[in-house]
Amino acid sequence: MRNFRPIQKILVAYRGSQCDQGALEFIAPLFAKHKPEITILHVQETALGETPEFAEACLLTGEDTLKQYGYTPPKIGPGRLCGRNPQGRGRGTL
Repeated sequence: MRNFRPIQKILVAYRGSQCDQGALEFIAPLFAKHKPEITILHVQETALGETPEFAEACLLTGEDTLKQYGYTPPKIGPGRLCGRNPQGRGRGTL
């Protein structure tokens, strides 16, 4: 028999689209029994002119969705640089 370890942390890539919103609304109740930590990651498309304000609005929308399901997403300062792809496009915003 395999040893089962409950999922403790989930990282969700979130751009703010209806599909992304639907994904949050799907996984939140799915894991409701064990309530793992769910972190939302928004990659800001600076090369496409996406503003920090838009990135922050996306994160707030995602957080609000999770709060409706009883989650308290971890607070990691918005705009924190998480990494850059080799072409220098995009920035991870938590």
